[in-house]
Order: sequence, then C-alpha cells, then structure tokens
Amino acid sequence: MDSKIRQFTSGIHNLSPADVIPADASQDSLNWITQDGKEILSYGRNLLGAEGLTGRIDGLHYGYKTNGEKVLFRKAGTKIQYWTGTTWTDVITGLTADSDYSFANYSSLAGAFVIISGTDGLYKINTANPTTYLSLYVKGTNDKGKILIDKGRMFMWDCSDVTKTSLRLSWIDAQDSTNYTTITGELLEGSGTTYVGTLDFKALVAIANCFALEITANTSGGTETFKDNRDGTLTGSLGGTGTINYITGAYSITFNSAVTLLVDQQQTTQDMPVAFGEANATTKYYILAQKFRPSKTALGGVRLYKLASTGTPAGNITIDLVQDSGGSPSSTVLASVTIPVATYNALPVGEFEALFSSAITVGITTDYWFRASTAGDNANHPNLGANSAGGYASGSVKYFNATDGWQAIATIDLYFKTIYGNASVTYQYEDSNSKGITDFSFAIPRVEGTGNLITQDIGGDKIVNVLIGQDGKYYSLKENSAYYLSISDDDKTFTNLVYRREMGIPFFRSAISSLKGIVFINTSNEEKPTLTILQRNALGNDVEPVELLSHFKFSDYDYSDCSIDTFDGYILIACKLKGNTTNDRILLCNLSDKTVDVLNFKARMFAKDGGNIYIGHPLTMSTYQIFNGFDDDGIALDNYWTSKDENFNTDLLKKVRRLRFEGLIDPDQAIEIYVNYDNAGFELVGIIVGSGSYVDYSSPQTIGSNLIGGSQIGGDEFTEAYPYLCEIKIKTPKFNKRTVKLIAKGIGYADVKMITDWDILTFEQRIPSKFRNKQNVSLNGTLTNQ
Repeated sequence: MDSKIRQFTSGIHNLSPADVIPADASQDSLNWITQDGKEILSYGRNLLGAEGLTGRIDGLHYGYKTNGEKVLFRKAGTKIQYWTGTTWTDVITGLTADSDYSFANYSSLAGAFVIISGTDGLYKINTANPTTYLSLYVKGTNDKGKILIDKGRMFMWDCSDVTKTSLRLSWIDAQDSTNYTTITGELLEGSGTTYVGTLDFKALVAIANCFALEITANTSGGTETFKDNRDGTLTGSLGGTGTINYITGAYSITFNSAVTLLVDQQQTTQDMPVAFGEANATTKYYILAQKFRPSKTALGGVRLYKLASTGTPAGNITIDLVQDSGGSPSSTVLASVTIPVATYNALPVGEFEALFSSAITVGITTDYWFRASTAGDNANHPNLGANSAGGYASGSVKYFNATDGWQAIATIDLYFKTIYGNASVTYQYEDSNSKGITDFSFAIPRVEGTGNLITQDIGGDKIVNVLIGQDGKYYSLKENSAYYLSISDDDKTFTNLVYRREMGIPFFRSAISSLKGIVFINTSNEEKPTLTILQRNALGNDVEPVELLSHFKFSDYDYSDCSIDTFDGYILIACKLKGNTTNDRILLCNLSDKTVDVLNFKARMFAKDGGNIYIGHPLTMSTYQIFNGFDDDGIALDNYWTSKDENFNTDLLKKVRRLRFEGLIDPDQAIEIYVNYDNAGFELVGIIVGSGSYVDYSSPQTIGSNLIGGSQIGGDEFTEAYPYLCEIKIKTPKFNKRTVKLIAKGIGYADVKMITDWDILTFEQRIPSKFRNKQNVSLNGTLTNQ
C-alpha cells in the first residue's frame, strides 16, 4: 500500500486535532507558503537603504505623482522621510517619537498630494516636490488624528480636539473658484534667459500651494510659452526648460532666447545737461537721483541718456535703486549696477542701459529713486540728459553732497525709461484650510458641502478606524462595537446608526477595505479573535459579517499592534506571538484558496508598489522589502513545515519502507527530513541536497526572485532551480501515526510538490508498544495488579 500527497492546497490547520486535518495540511509551519499546489520555502527580505537606529517605524505609505510614479514615505523616529531611490531623505523633523501617523492620498486639479496626520500636526506634501510640505493644523479649523479621504472630503477620528467617539468631516473640495484663486499676468524676476524667484501668492497665503502655471514671454527668438507638466517641470514651446515647487512657489525658468525688455515709466525729452560726480562739496552735484513710481512689479533696470562728459571721468559709474524716505532717496540700496568707466567713456551720446543682475520686486504704489554716482571732480564728470520743463508727473530730481544733503533741482526730470522683463505667469493657488479638504468648519444650521461633526457615543469605546464598505457606507470600527454612516448624494442627510455590538478591532491598522469587503481582526472576544469580513450577503441587499478561515487558531497571536493589508490576492496580517512584546509574525491568508501560512518577519505595517511589498520594522528605524531573494538579509531563513499526524485511514499498526519527495531545488539548498512516530520525537532520516544524483540538471526551471508579486528591485530577476525525485529508505517501528517535518538549511529556492509513503505494511490492530505498559490496578484499594 502506498499513500501519496499529490498536491498541497490546505496550508496550516491548527485548530482541529493534528490527526483529523486534511492529508496535505500542515499542523504547524514557519516560512513555508502554500502556492500552486506546492509547499514553497518563503523568499527572504532585503533592507531598503541603510540600517536604522534603535526605534521603530510609525508609518509607511506610497504616494503617487500625477504621472503615476510612486513615492515612498515613512515616519521613522521623529522624522517623516521619503525614499529617493537610493537613500532616505528627511522631509519633516521634530516629531514625537514612537507616535503612529496616518497617511492618505489625494488628487485634484491642484495636483497629487499625500496628507499626513498625527500627534504633532496635519501636513500636506505635493508628491512632485516631496522634500517640502505645508503645516496646516489650526485649532478650530481642523484637527489632528487618523484620516481617510473619499469623494473630495477628509474624514478624521481619534482627534486631539474632540472626543474619541467623534468623527470629523471636512468641506467637500469643490475644485473651482470656491477655493481656487487665479493670479493673472504676474511678472517673473530675472533678465536675459534666466528667471529665478518666488511666486507672489506665497507672501499672501503662506499655507497655500500653486498649480496650473502658464508662462509667456517675448524673446529675441519669438514668443515662448511654457506648459506646466504637473510634475514640477515646465516645458517651453521654443525649447526652454523650468521647474516649479508648488508648495514654496519657487521657480527657475530658462528661456531659449533672451527675454525682450519693455518700458514701464518714462520721460523721453532732453534739452539740458545735468552733472553728477562733481566734487563732494556745497552746491555741487556729487550724486544725482530721479524719483519714479512703477506700475510693474518686476523692475529690471533703467535707461538713461548720456551727454558729452566734462573732461574725462576717472571713476566707475554706479546706478542704484533705493526706496523713497520722506521725499528723498533712502540710504538702503535695493539693487545696484556698476559700469566700468572705460566702458562708459566709450559709449556714444544717447541712451544707455543699466540692468540689474535679476529683476527686483517693487510695489506699484510706492515711490523709488534711481541714483547715479561716481568718483569725479568739478573738471571731470559725466552729464545726463534732462527735460528742463519736467514732464514726468510722479517724479522729481535731487542732488546730494555731504554739506547740503539732498536738495531739489526745481522743475526738471531726467531722461529715463524704467524697464522690465515681459516674462509673466498666470496660475492658480489653493488654501485647503479655506473650504478645502482640511477645513472642518461648518455653520449652524449646516450648509451642504461644508464640514460636520458626527458623534458615535453608544458604548463609550473610541473609534479605531473608519473604512468604506461595499455599499458605500462608512463603517466606524470601534473597540467593542461598530457604527455606519450613510451620506446622501446632496450632502444634506446623514444617517448615523449602530451597526453591530460585540464587534471591534484593537488597533487602527488592523482592518482594511478590499474589493471583497472590509477585512479585520475582530477582538471583541479577546479569548477568541476571528478574522472577519464585512461583505454583501447572498441577496446583495445588506452587508453582513462573515468569519474567515475558521480552521486556523488566530488566538495564538496578539493583535494589539496589528496591521492588515492586501497584496497579490493575499491578506497579510502583522502580529506577534502571545507573550512577545513586538510584532514577529506575518499571517499570509489566501481567501480564495482558504489557506493560512505563517512567516517570521518582524513588521508593524506594509506598503505596496505593484509587485513589491515593504514593511516597517518594530525594533529599528528600518524598512525592508519582503518576498524577494532567497535570504533573510544575508542569512538563511528560519523555517520548518510539519505535516498532519498521518494514520493512513487505519488504526492498524504500520511500517513504511521508503519516503519519496518530489519538487524543485537550488543546487546550494538542502532540506532535512525528520519523522516522528506516535509522538516519540523527531529523528533525522535523510537530507535532500541540491547537488544530489537524484536532481535532474538537464531540465532547469526558471524561478522569479519575487515569490509574491511580480516586480524586482535590484539583484537578478530570475534564477534556476532543478527537479528532484528523492527516495529515502527508512527503518520504522510499528506505529499508529507518523509526522514528517521539513527544514531547509541553505540559501536558495526549494519546494515540495509531492510526498509519498511507499510500501506501507500493516499489522495487528494494537496500540503502539510504547503505550503497552502494565498499570498498577487496584480494585479494592488495598491489593494491586488485580
């Protein structure tokens, strides 16, 4: 008689006695995964970045850019960091250590964002500029707590400023002029081809962010317009390039050709000379100044009119911009340009330019002065053209020397033209604290579309998590009960009811919304926690709780720091063995195949990126990719797989002559085979080695380096494993039940797809000899062996 396990489909069954579970099931295993009819040694983990210091990860989350590119964020110790692809970079610092943070993605016309909330505040990051952020917490406007964003609205619970049984709702983000402000024709700062500066909105609303930039300039090569790519880059129609930080408003634009300068203020008549650079003495024009009032905010310089000099000036010419102070030039220089005297002396009579290195932002209702100065004397000094009749309504001319100070020169104005670059930008900005997703304000009576405060007080237990059900309702899973909230399409009617009692979760990460429903660990009965799903009933008219995977003993684990996520058809549960202080197990649950496998990775939470999944460590500020490669960060995986207590469907005593194993193995791998007869203890009976003669090296099979998922970061994407069919001769006692244990000892791929007990001999129906002991029996209480 033979007994063959042809495929493995059952996973771990540890709630029922080990001799009644399915033949292919495991009564206990670690780091073996039931997949595709095989038991596969779990793949390993790789450190992402450098090893962290002692501490823990308090948040791990993927945000998305507008182009679909993913950005990984985490809270490590006191910092929010993001992964550049090579290193972890600080974004927010000074946070409370060992304090969990909540992350949520939000996309709108204004861009793609990650919202982060926790003990220290409420933060907003545009994923196009992941190193900068807005701090948005304002008591009375919003709050700090756990968050969910759905249908343009933020939901917040476990808040700092209201009770723990309260659910706060923000305004619905209208994404229109209700909360977007448009700025048209703002002049950019710069000259030539390069313009660098900060958009004006930042000075108006510090917590705002900008978007939808349109830049236009007339250049020597024609009109160039820039498109906002919504990813922090700008593309010019003539080949120019640029960047924009949507959070700070900082821009850097390089036009394909120099931007043409335009005239703002001007007086262009000249009929007399006015000196400057005379001796610094009474009545002498040592410094000359012209007052003006700009109508453009970006001042690039001035054009003046050179007349023939008196003698030969010997000093460099300096043109300064200063603000008005009591009707005279102030002493504070806003911008300055120096013209070498040789250059100036070589200029012909006529207009000349004094251009600043970059445009200066000026106020359009403020008076300014241009000052002209040089080191000269009464016999050697420059002369500028002027209009003896004035001609500029907002201006005047003054001279300065150390004796007289500033003195007016009556009736005249210099010939001048203030010039500015014509590069301008039109854009929008939003303040999400004003009628946006971080504005929780509302009036009484409340108006639809505004914020709200919902109380869920019955039972007094706090709201732990809020998730979206298959029916579109918002389910508040509390510690020992659950509510649901239904909101009408017009946002006028809120139905807030108790959904279930004796239903609860221990931690905010211990539940997840999936396509199949809300999956969570129900710990309302602490002695018997269950994996439960809220899903539509058979009629589709209601959402009901259904217990999942009832063959698995979930009560062996502590879920006080539990995290649940979905990945590649699995439910992943990070938890810890009872009695341990930090998470040290991941339960890998396949709801379709109804299997559970146990892994010993230490994890507090998960983050997934297509075919890759990452975990945050509970003891160090480190992040790992799991199910990748064949080692545990350089060492072999701890593992074992233990079969059922098999009696081959008969109570007769038995012997088995051979065990056969079939599967795939890496040449560097080895699998130790242990057998236990009638609980006498496991004994090593053989080893399957990847270099054995029973391995078929002529038929290699390609194995992906990701056991679960499909993408690869670093390393070789594929490796090869080889078929084996190993027969082990064994010498057994007469037994009733036998148990097989597998332990992989090396680094490399290994699986088992078939186990055969070959040539099973049966004997009398007796109990095994180890149990046949004569007992000291007394029938009358005095005599023995009766």
